[in-house]
Amino acid sequence: MRELVPPELDYLVGRLGLINPSADARLIIEHARKINTAYQLLRGHPDKRGVTLKGNIRKRAEPIAAARGLKDDLQRLLKAARGRSVKEWQTAWLGVSGAARSLIKPPAPPLIDGRRAALDTRDMKLVNVKGLSVIIPNAQDSAPRIEAALAQGEFSSKREADKLTEIFVLRVRDAYLALAGKKGLTYREMNDASTLDPKGGFADAGLIALAKDIDTQFGTKVLTVSRLRKQEAKMKLSAEELTELRKPWGTRTS
Repeated sequence: MRELVPPELDYLVGRLGLINPSADARLIIEHARKINTAYQLLRGHPDKRGVTLKGNIRKRAEPIAAARGLKDDLQRLLKAARGRSVKEWQTAWLGVSGAARSLIKPPAPPLIDGRRAALDTRDMKLVNVKGLSVIIPNAQDSAPRIEAALAQGEFSSKREADKLTEIFVLRVRDAYLALAGKKGLTYREMNDASTLDPKGGFADAGLIALAKDIDTQFGTKVLTVSRLRKQEAKMKLSAEELTELRKPWGTRTS
């Protein structure tokens, strides 16, 4: 019986094969599995993501990469909570990262006769959209919790890449190196202040095309040129972690 292949893995095998059609199939499959595993871990880690609602008649929910830092997310929530628009509050709540929502989440509903009280009440609203069901707290009740979180924490306005994002980027770069025979990156410091060339890494057109295709196929929007150019020394990965990540997986690891 043939092995069932997930559609994401099937796409990656075909796309990586285009880089070097004469490459060993086992090498292509190994790197496809590594990229797919990194993608699945990233997709299952909602703390760095928000949700946007699209469609006027049939609304649908689509995940978006959180671009703001926690400080900006909390300030956005506070502004919406102080306003009078229910729609703006719901949009803001869904649009910020899961990390921001977890900081100000309301207490769990009380137990009544050993059972949890209904979630859809005046203080908590259950929102159902295609692809999404979420409990959104009351805006007025949330405002004090947001103010307290802003007062107690020292949060950055800049969204820092987490390890799962950087591992995903690294897997794509490593696959390109293994199959194209080149890193796709050139690092150098430009001393001429008047030059129009950027400092740091230069990404190869083939690597950029691969990253753009994967981003488009998976809807990740994280394989940006700036991340592709990032030096390993500046990633949140230790030398031991990098060594462990680059160990051969073998033919049956997925």
